[in-house]
Amino acid sequence: MYEMGRIVKKYIHFNQDTEKYIVDGTNSLDINKEKVLGIHIRGTDFRSNYDNHPIYISESEWFEKIDLLFRQNSYTKMFIATDDTRILKNFIDKYGNKICYYKDVQKSNKN
Repeated sequence: MYEMGRIVKKYIHFNQDTEKYIVDGTNSLDINKEKVLGIHIRGTDFRSNYDNHPIYISESEWFEKIDLLFRQNSYTKMFIATDDTRILKNFIDKYGNKICYYKDVQKSNKN
């Protein structure tokens, strides 16, 4: 990971449009000065063993690990990326204003 990070920093640079898109997106989430835990959770098709994926991890299992990480690392917010509105709702119900996410990304409530 460290080597890949070094290579990316050395050889990959964003053009102005991409840089602006990233900055605008970060600003819209209001996380500039926060310590943020990033979470990506597949829902929808993974609930139904998509492509023989062996394990669907429930929200309660995620909550256990997230609570532990919050305590250990002093996170103040979490960014959640998910394709499933049911997961997003459960996270908002549990963590409230600690959650940030892109509201303009399409999600589903079906498998």
